[in-house]
Amino acid sequence: MNRVILYGCSGRMGQVITMMAERIDNLTIVAGIDVCLSEREYQIYPSLADCPVSADVLLDFSSPKSLYSYLDVAIARKLAVVVATTGLGTAELELLAKASEHIPVFRSGSMSLGVNLVQQLIKSAAKVLGEEFDVEIIEKHHNRKIDSPSGTARTLVDAIDPQKEFARKHGREGMGKRAKEIGIHSIRGGTIAGEHTVIFAGENEVLELTHRAESNLVFAKGALRAVRFIAGKRPGLYNMDHVLAD
Repeated sequence: MNRVILYGCSGRMGQVITMMAERIDNLTIVAGIDVCLSEREYQIYPSLADCPVSADVLLDFSSPKSLYSYLDVAIARKLAVVVATTGLGTAELELLAKASEHIPVFRSGSMSLGVNLVQQLIKSAAKVLGEEFDVEIIEKHHNRKIDSPSGTARTLVDAIDPQKEFARKHGREGMGKRAKEIGIHSIRGGTIAGEHTVIFAGENEVLELTHRAESNLVFAKGALRAVRFIAGKRPGLYNMDHVLAD
């Protein structure tokens, strides 16, 4: 049985995760961490340090700043960590890299299996099409999303240009020809769960790859699959590529 502590359990995704986890065999949420109380079947604590419940994996669906409060505790307890929150900066990524020397850490720009498959496809497309095709990315999310561009969009750009040979152009305004760049455009509105389109525009032909999430269930499903994957793993840094390969 995989025992999970859910960080951010009172939020919107916390509710979805809680509901979906009830349907999965050999997995149970044994405790929640949140500053806000909510109606859950498990006990909720204000911090991981205050939580006495034993577990195998900590699943984080909160915010980047939460890493600073729980990572040291997770390391001390040998607790595997799945970071499903987005908007991580360089400092947070460095924290996770250091933590992975002691515990298994799972982090992905998107918890959607479909998005990660698209990532593999665009890597192949970029190699074949090369610099003869201009690349633009359009990402759409609901009006409550606070980070822009999305973590998924950043991951897709890095998949296309891992050596950072192209500039990142965020939106377009004013005069000027296109330079050696990858355009990234963000749309925020309504209840859009998440949509990403990668456009390869060449001479007289255009290739588009689109992933559309119809609901947050796809992210919850991927996160719980990551939990089952990382439970019992050795210390290290893992991502969705490892899950797809598995």
